Amino acid sequence: MEKLRLGLIGLGQVASHYENILRDNSLSDFVEISLGVDQIDEVRKKWEGRVKKYPIEDISQIDSNDLDLALVLTPSGLHEEDSFKLLEKGINVLCEKPIGLNIEKVRDNIELAKRKNIAYGGVFQNRFNKPVLLIKKLIDQGVFGKIISSSVRLQWCRLQDYYNDGWHGKWALDGGVINQQAIHHIDTLFYLLGAPKKAIGFSGNLNNSLEAEDTFVGSGQLESGGFFTLEATTAIRPHDIKAS
Repeated sequence: MEKLRLGLIGLGQVASHYENILRDNSLSDFVEISLGVDQIDEVRKKWEGRVKKYPIEDISQIDSNDLDLALVLTPSGLHEEDSFKLLEKGINVLCEKPIGLNIEKVRDNIELAKRKNIAYGGVFQNRFNKPVLLIKKLIDQGVFGKIISSSVRLQWCRLQDYYNDGWHGKWALDGGVINQQAIHHIDTLFYLLGAPKKAIGFSGNLNNSLEAEDTFVGSGQLESGGFFTLEATTAIRPHDIKAS
């Protein structure tokens, strides 16, 4: 059986995490890391021997026949552009969260993938947590009856030094608490209960200095008719409280 040829686009810490997942779960019997891409020379050197081919510097060097699937692990602000370049080559793309910071560019990528009849998706691993899978099954079976209200609450601490690294909290590179900290919780809500129909929200910086928001509160209605509320913040002090 031929192995799925996987490309790691971005060879930072997250790439090592995926490398460990493949090894620890015996997925290497089915998947091989065929190539890696990173713009930093020292990083590419560290990956020599860990990928089938010597790591390359740029996506433009990838041939459309090199890969079955590309995993985009570059900084958040590059996700739309890197995904677009790969999709144009006819390569299936799985992108780390968030799949983009510009909704119009993400929509363009979705349409491009549809035209080329290839896959384009995001990594939302929380959907596969055992409690989430169980709740999803029970909801689909109607065990809970009609669900009329739901909520997401994330109360975490991120100190100012977290945002002083040059990219965290920047609109072009990272986004705020919604894009980075609460994204998996919001995805889980909509995965379990369906897509939102309409929503309203308020955001601001209550305890940090950054371009994006450190706090967001909102509410809305799902297509099912039920209501939801959302509270997400990194302004809690002095440590994380909870996420639910």
